[in-house]
Amino acid sequence: MTGPVASALRVSWSCVIWSLVSGAASLVVGVVAGSLSLGGLGASVLIDVISSVVLIWRFRREQGSGEFPETAERRAQLVAAGGLLAIGGTLIVTGIQHLAAHATPDAPVLALGLAAANLVVLPILAQWKYRVAAAVGSLALRTDAHITMVGTSTAGLSLLGLGLDRGLGWWWADAVAALVIGAVAADQGRRSISAVGEAPDEPEA
Repeated sequence: MTGPVASALRVSWSCVIWSLVSGAASLVVGVVAGSLSLGGLGASVLIDVISSVVLIWRFRREQGSGEFPETAERRAQLVAAGGLLAIGGTLIVTGIQHLAAHATPDAPVLALGLAAANLVVLPILAQWKYRVAAAVGSLALRTDAHITMVGTSTAGLSLLGLGLDRGLGWWWADAVAALVIGAVAADQGRRSISAVGEAPDEPEA
C-alpha cells in the first residue's frame, strides 16, 4: 500500500501494537505501585488504542471509496477528543484525592523503565501522526496525535515524579505531575471538541 491513506493506516496500526503492550504494563505496574502518574500513563496510552482503532476504520472507509468520509472523520474526531477529556478528568480528580490522602507511590525500577521507554517511543509516534495527518487532511488523526503527545508528557512527568519521590522523598510530586497532565489533557480535549465539524485540513500536495 502506498499513499497518505496507507501511511495513516500504518501509523495507526503501529500505535495500536505499541500501546497495547506498554499501556497495559504501565497501568498494571502503576496500580500495584500506587503511582498515579504511571497509571495515568497506562490509561492514556490505552485510550490511544481506542482512538487508533476508530481511525483504522475511518481510513479503511476512505481507502475503499476513494472519497473523504466526513461522517467517519467526525466520529473519529469525537472519540479522540472524548479520550482526552476522560484522561484529563480522571487525572485531576484522582490527583486531588492522592494529595488529600498524602498517598505515597512505591515505585519499582520497572516503573521507571516503563516511563522511560514511553518517553522515547511516544514522541516518535506523535510526530509521525502529525506528518501523516497533514498529508491526508485529517483533524481526527491530528487530535489522536495530541493524545500521543499527552502520553509523552505523562511519561516525562511520571519519570520526574517517581524519581523525585525515590531520590528526595517528595511524596506529592507524583500527584502534582498527574494534575498538570490532567489539566493539559482536559484543555486539549475541550479545544478538540470545539473543532469537530470544522472543515478538514487541506492535504499536502
